Amino acid sequence: MLQCVHLFQPAHKPATAPRFIAAFVSLTHFFSFSLSPNFYILDEPTNHLDMETIEALAKALNKFKGGVVLVSHDERLIRLVCRELWVCEHGNVRRVEGGFDEYRDILQEQFRKEGYL
Repeated sequence: MLQCVHLFQPAHKPATAPRFIAAFVSLTHFFSFSLSPNFYILDEPTNHLDMETIEALAKALNKFKGGVVLVSHDERLIRLVCRELWVCEHGNVRRVEGGFDEYRDILQEQFRKEGYL
């Protein structure tokens, strides 16, 4: 059975670390009494979060014993939590061996070839 929980904060009211951590702890606490998750799927989790909260989220994810599928444009969070980088583009998914730095180099070369740089 798949459980989906949304931690949503309106755009006009950014989440602060204490409020977000409380929600994340509540989520983990809920699962510990019902179903212990093997993985989280996070889609742009840093939207509407301040810097302190992003760091708190990274710490929580690094302590999590299961797997995490993270979809994000937030370089800082990616660098803090990701051990592997997979890129989805043009209907394909591929692993980038050199991590974020390698991916940035690939993009810069692509932009140069296309005349954007």
